Amino acid sequence: MTSEGLDVLESKDELDALLKDLDLTPDFPVKTVATLMAAAIDHRKHFSHRETIHILRWLNANSEEPLNNNEFWNFTQEYNKQIKVEIDLLARKVLEYLKIVESASIFDIKDYCKEDRKPIIEAIEKLEAEGWLVKHRREYKLIKKMEWSDVIGDLGAIIPYNVPYFHPRAYFCNSDIILVGATTGSGKTHVAMNMILNLVRQGIKPYYVSTESGSRHARVARDLGLNDGDYFWADIISATDIPIEPNAVTIIDWLLPTDYAETDKLFQHFANKMAKSGGLLIIFMQLRKDGGWFAENLCTMFPSFAARYKLNEDRNGGAFQIDKIRESKEKDSYGDIHCHYNWRDKTLIAIDDEPEVVEVVEEFKGRVT
Repeated sequence: MTSEGLDVLESKDELDALLKDLDLTPDFPVKTVATLMAAAIDHRKHFSHRETIHILRWLNANSEEPLNNNEFWNFTQEYNKQIKVEIDLLARKVLEYLKIVESASIFDIKDYCKEDRKPIIEAIEKLEAEGWLVKHRREYKLIKKMEWSDVIGDLGAIIPYNVPYFHPRAYFCNSDIILVGATTGSGKTHVAMNMILNLVRQGIKPYYVSTESGSRHARVARDLGLNDGDYFWADIISATDIPIEPNAVTIIDWLLPTDYAETDKLFQHFANKMAKSGGLLIIFMQLRKDGGWFAENLCTMFPSFAARYKLNEDRNGGAFQIDKIRESKEKDSYGDIHCHYNWRDKTLIAIDDEPEVVEVVEEFKGRVT
């Protein structure tokens, strides 16, 4: 047997040796078997056994002398005995999976990696020896390690757009969380959709997550002049199911912890997600009837900025009362941010920090019944 003419394998000596070791009948088309084996050796370094089979099946179907179904099955069983799986690559794949799910059974790991049990066990044993995994009952759990880095890069860089209502008061960085509280009936969805309108005008397409049924945001969006394609939206009930897209602005309207005593754990969950995904997360939460936070110390622990929106008695606007700023721009940053609500077009305009809109606001005053 010879491997002349095959350019899919760097080491032709390895191919020739493997072909000699194959337990095949003389009736096999030598050229086809050599081509399939060469492709198997090359692709098995990067793909699972099942994925490699799909590649080989296509190559066989398009060869001059294809193996029949029985011959091809026999070949796939035989070649897998001859090729050594790259355990290091497989171990990295197992580790990547466990970093996503944190713990999994060997059956879950096999299903994800699409590998046989023997190489999976070898990969797991390697990761256990390196201190990455520990077995707990029937599952393997990830042992979290500190991942050190000596690259500063653009860490702490200011985000390249203005955060609606709050940008004059604070510096906002990548992965920041902003918390906005409001009582029932004070217009959380109107505030959220006005934030989206402000972001869309800056060329940003945010992600809006509604945890209330009815999709009332759509009506407010239309009133504001937002159109199809301006923002992404989804209805999700469970807080832990909320996805965070990479480097995106995500607005959650609104977040309801199942147990306020564990609010810090919920925010830790989002903080971990934001550390990986980047972007900006704006979370709306319900306030008590007296306008205070539920579990105040826990709510304001992780966000970089926290404010409560209080509706005016005449309902023509309101004010953001700031409770936390991680990095304020000036000493007076904690002052209330007063806003005017336009009942015609549903816009909520900050009038304290935006002098250029005062004239517009004055124009509408007295004209709305």
